[in-house]
Amino acid sequence: MNKEKFNEEQLDYLNKLLDERGLNVKWIGRQYLVNVVELVFFNSNLMLSFNTKVFPEVAKIYGTKDINVEKSVRNAILKSEYKKNNYTTTKMFVMDLVQKLKLFSLNGLAELTN
Repeated sequence: MNKEKFNEEQLDYLNKLLDERGLNVKWIGRQYLVNVVELVFFNSNLMLSFNTKVFPEVAKIYGTKDINVEKSVRNAILKSEYKKNNYTTTKMFVMDLVQKLKLFSLNGLAELTN
């Protein structure tokens, strides 16, 4: 599996997006979600393999079971203010974050080259 990591600016932006969506920094589901978004960001094919690849990979990082990762991520999204106002699935929520991060990353590169 791809071991690429977010740079500091990307991670800060992701945390800002999660804060805006009402995901409490103390929730383990939010911590797992950061890793889920990171995996999908660097390998978009994983969007089709949440249960078979993404959640098990995050579970390995934290030494837990993939079902715990899936439930914690889902519960964090369900408890967030974002879920109360925008009815989405976990995949839609992650895809929204990944798209915003990709735009952020592209805009950052554009600013560096101008």
